[in-house]
Amino acid sequence: SPHANAFGKTYGEWAAAWWQWAFALPADDTHPTNANGDVDCSLGQEGKVWFLAGATGNWPDGEVSAERTCEEPIPVGKALFFPIVNLVCTDLGGDGQTGEDLLACANFIADFNYPVSVTIDGAPVDNLEDYLVVSPPFTFETSTDPPVLYGFPPDTEGIGATSGYYLLLPPLSAGAHDIEFSGGVLAPDFGVDWELHVLYHFTVGKNK
Repeated sequence: SPHANAFGKTYGEWAAAWWQWAFALPADDTHPTNANGDVDCSLGQEGKVWFLAGATGNWPDGEVSAERTCEEPIPVGKALFFPIVNLVCTDLGGDGQTGEDLLACANFIADFNYPVSVTIDGAPVDNLEDYLVVSPPFTFETSTDPPVLYGFPPDTEGIGATSGYYLLLPPLSAGAHDIEFSGGVLAPDFGVDWELHVLYHFTVGKNK
């Protein structure tokens, strides 16, 4: 449920944790938002919830897609959390200087039009309109090694707030799975007409 407090956090808190994870990793070709083909899905992962990623590029007017295959199995018992489509406001990006400013920014962009769809093993997920999330303000640290997402300086602390459509899946059964999701940001008043499409192939099971 989008109102659940699952694995110790609310959806908004998991959304904040997702960005903390994303900013902490170098934004090279192996970064989860940039990678394509065979990928290491264990990068930066810890605890009972693992993160999957969307894709970046061709912003603000274009399309981006990625098809990823996790090279190693995702361990049994891991929940999966991912954004279908999301945006973030940060002090490093000039969106405000206080948590209150950034929360106002996140609430503002939450009103943009976000067409979204998700299928899990070919079955569509319904009622996605219920999964619009606005996080509380959060702190993050950028990767110590450049490049950093959005060109932010390395090894720097920032504050942010995010909004978007996020899903938290309970642990999937052992075996092969596909997760496919598409999203977009349509905000013509701001010159934004952007779409993404991501397909993950992975196996849940023990590492060999």
